[in-house]
Amino acid sequence: LLEVARAAQFRREHDARHRRVDAADERRLATLWKRAPCSDLHPLHRVSGERLGRKVHTDDTVLIWGPSGAVFITQPAASVLYVIGVGNFDGPFEDGPMCDFDRVIAEHGSLDLFLDVRGVDRGSRKSRGPWKEWASKNSTRHKSFVLVHSSLLHMAISVIAMASKTVTQCYSKENVFLSELMRKAPKATELPTVPAWASAILQSSQNPPPADSSV
Repeated sequence: LLEVARAAQFRREHDARHRRVDAADERRLATLWKRAPCSDLHPLHRVSGERLGRKVHTDDTVLIWGPSGAVFITQPAASVLYVIGVGNFDGPFEDGPMCDFDRVIAEHGSLDLFLDVRGVDRGSRKSRGPWKEWASKNSTRHKSFVLVHSSLLHMAISVIAMASKTVTQCYSKENVFLSELMRKAPKATELPTVPAWASAILQSSQNPPPADSSV
């Protein structure tokens, strides 16, 4: 009985500590939302233990960000998505950009996925499992085109492509990558970049308010 009582007391103290941490997180996040330049910024939500933010802009482009990086998504053609990696996004991808991938496949039956990961050094180990699972599941419905400079990331992408048996083409030259994009999305004239509104959100997220700040 004494051990049961001690265990119950430990659980109560543990839960109380986590409630205090969550409350502090919410205060910091609320301040961050106010500092963001977009009034329709979606509240950050906890997914698989990570804090993710998701902003759908008025032009339907999407920014998804977490503590260590972000992805910016634009749709230059009906069945084409262009995804820019920023930093080392630790996902989870299955509840972030993969929702957008699934939406395009559901609407158009296939997806040409252009991944611009020039600004990513190594990627996230946590995302490799979900990437492999998603790619295997959709191996006949999507093709990936990857602009990558990091040899380590290139190797990881190649391993996932072989394991999932998906069509994946890697590029190191921007002009060749752009030519492929223009073939799939004729209206594209240049490689997309992260816009100012998204950069402002990411800059704000890298400079959070003090823990004791209130709103």
